[in-house]
This record gives sequence, C-alpha cells and structure tokens, in this order.
Amino acid sequence: MAQKYYDTAVFGTTFLGLGVALQMENVVVIEKGGLFGAEFVNSYKVCTPKVVEPKTKQGRTFLEDLKRRGLVSETGEIYPAPAVYVLSSYLKEKSIDTLLMTEVTSIKKVEGYYEIMVYHSSG
Repeated sequence: MAQKYYDTAVFGTTFLGLGVALQMENVVVIEKGGLFGAEFVNSYKVCTPKVVEPKTKQGRTFLEDLKRRGLVSETGEIYPAPAVYVLSSYLKEKSIDTLLMTEVTSIKKVEGYYEIMVYHSSG
C-alpha cells in the first residue's frame, strides 16, 4: 500500500475543483469517475449556448488559450469536450496528482491531519 502526503485534497474534478487545485502546491485531486469536468460536459446543451466570463486571471488565461486553439465559437461559447484536454495539459504541466476512477473508503483525523483511504482503479 503506497502512502503519499499532501497539504490539500480536492474531491471531484469539477472545473471549480480543478481551478482550485491549479492555485495550490502539494495537492491531490480525487475523482470517482473517469472524466475531468464531467458535470459541465454532460450538462452542455447545444441549443442553449452559454458565453463564459471568467472572474479570475487564471480563468481569463484559460479562455484565451481556448480561443487561440479554436475551441471557442465566434459567438463566445466554449466547446466543452476538447476544453477538458486543455485543462488536462495544465494539470500535467503543474504535476498535480489526479486520481480518476477512485473511491474514497474512509477519512479520519489522525494527530492533526486527515488520513484518506482510497481504492484506486489500479488497485
């Protein structure tokens, strides 16, 4: 059983959770499913376009990167599925540990920190 120590754990690979993780050092992101930003991608409806106005510097940088790559329509809507791959590259560049297909089995406080036990798809 491998043990790793992190300052912060983020549960869920929502775009919000990943944005938070990108702001931190020594962080792990734990996701039950197998896709980053699934709540956004799965809820996207082609008939109801949404123009995104980022509120943070990092969000504006991400949007500009998407525009440069041709992943934003002429009317300002983000193409969500390919945007996930750009976000993945940000996580890789920052060396953020991300565990997909991972079930949290227990969380307990031990001597001033939290011990998180997980079952990961790789065992």
